[in-house]
Amino acid sequence: MEDPPASPAPRPPASIVLPTYNEADGIGMLIRRLDGVRERSGVGFELIVVDDDSPDGTARAAHALEAPWVHVVERRGPRSLAGAVLDGFARAASDVLVVMDADLTHPPSAVPELIAAVHAGAPMAIGSRYAAGGSTDPDWPAHRRAASVLGTGLVRPIARTTDPLSGFFAVRRDVLDAAGPIRERGFKIGLEIIVRAGVRGIADVPIQFVDRERGASKASAREAARFLLQVIRLYAVAARRVFAPPRHARAVAAPRE
Repeated sequence: MEDPPASPAPRPPASIVLPTYNEADGIGMLIRRLDGVRERSGVGFELIVVDDDSPDGTARAAHALEAPWVHVVERRGPRSLAGAVLDGFARAASDVLVVMDADLTHPPSAVPELIAAVHAGAPMAIGSRYAAGGSTDPDWPAHRRAASVLGTGLVRPIARTTDPLSGFFAVRRDVLDAAGPIRERGFKIGLEIIVRAGVRGIADVPIQFVDRERGASKASAREAARFLLQVIRLYAVAARRVFAPPRHARAVAAPRE
């Protein structure tokens, strides 16, 4: 008598996608903190570390922890933050997708609240520095603080959230699908999703943003120029929606109770 087929593994309540590049010094600490969040909250999310061929051994450091809920993807070819996130999305087992930075600037303790907001019906939840109760590290360099405030003000007309440039968010997979093709060179993938999918009803979850504890910032004049080009493209997307909306298109919003 043949054994019955094995039941498929249950889907995790969420999949966290963690794009990395040269984060070997901090990746172990972040994974241990996330493991503590899993234990305290009872939310058994999976973690997908997508490493962009880091020369410092980031992928090796993540593999060394041997955590069954952590999956490490080693990318080859051109490096791209958005490309790494999209690869993680494609490999995720859950329909609730979370993105966070690996540099310890995003608080792991906020992950269950982001997941809960999406499970409660929000199409997307943003870890917001600028929502009531949120804050930024007082030691954050003044030039980076000014750039953040300026960039946020620049894109708020096309993205209805208090922190449209946050790299810490949760989103339903159907919202991601509604966004259509996303450029791998996009600097802020959360902003891409919001504008291209026409997302409304975003849940803003206040967070305390801290300056990175390990390594160096990857911000540069080149990244700033790429961001400005991205903003120009997204304003064009938003303008097309306003002035010539396709008949079948509609903004993605939370389902009505």
